[in-house]
Amino acid sequence: MVSESEVWDRLEAINDAHIPVSLRKMGMVQQVEISDERDVTIRMAIPCLACPAVSLMQDQIRGAVGSIENIGKVIIDHSGTGTWSRDQVDASAKPFMRQFGLQI
Repeated sequence: MVSESEVWDRLEAINDAHIPVSLRKMGMVQQVEISDERDVTIRMAIPCLACPAVSLMQDQIRGAVGSIENIGKVIIDHSGTGTWSRDQVDASAKPFMRQFGLQI
């Protein structure tokens, strides 16, 4: 059986394309759902959908989560999860982000 915690662990290892802070700590990964068929839906809020790195991050998510044993499809949904805001960034990531010149 695929566990939600294993999916979150894999997602924690994927960093934002611009700074070495995980997508999870950046607040971009908002929800993980696992269906009875073992398909995993990852709901995201992307700060800038026009960013050319969005497809790179999605490929990294599909690769990391898709490599879990007995997984079905990996579905990434950023179409209705709400908007991203600075308030969603984990407090532990904020000082690190400031080092990279991001005002948070």
